[in-house]
Amino acid sequence: MRTQTSLIAAALLVAGLAGCGQPPGIGGASGATQVDDVVVVPRTDDDIRFVEAVRLYRDGRYSAAYGQFMQLADRGHLQSSRIALRMLRHGRAMYNTEWSAAPSQVATWENTVGATVPMHVVVLGE
Repeated sequence: MRTQTSLIAAALLVAGLAGCGQPPGIGGASGATQVDDVVVVPRTDDDIRFVEAVRLYRDGRYSAAYGQFMQLADRGHLQSSRIALRMLRHGRAMYNTEWSAAPSQVATWENTVGATVPMHVVVLGE
């Protein structure tokens, strides 16, 4: 089960990072961070916080990572919104944890990622 969880978690992370992009000339870009085979070049404070959230996630500190992704998702950060929604939706199966979010947060994240159908997740009241 642990191996399956790790593989699924890795797939989620890669899917979440896939849209980060790689500007030309990455090799010498200052502040660039390599996450697996994706290079992230922080351009804003939110990008720097995202890289830190990814590090927490990769280190298995899922609760701390979810908290960071939530904060960024609340601010409209696209990749964090995707990851926060996936962690919320698959919390029990992948992390043995029931994540929580307010209905307004879930709606904001779904709007950010362009979800056309609301997710069916358990949310706590505001």
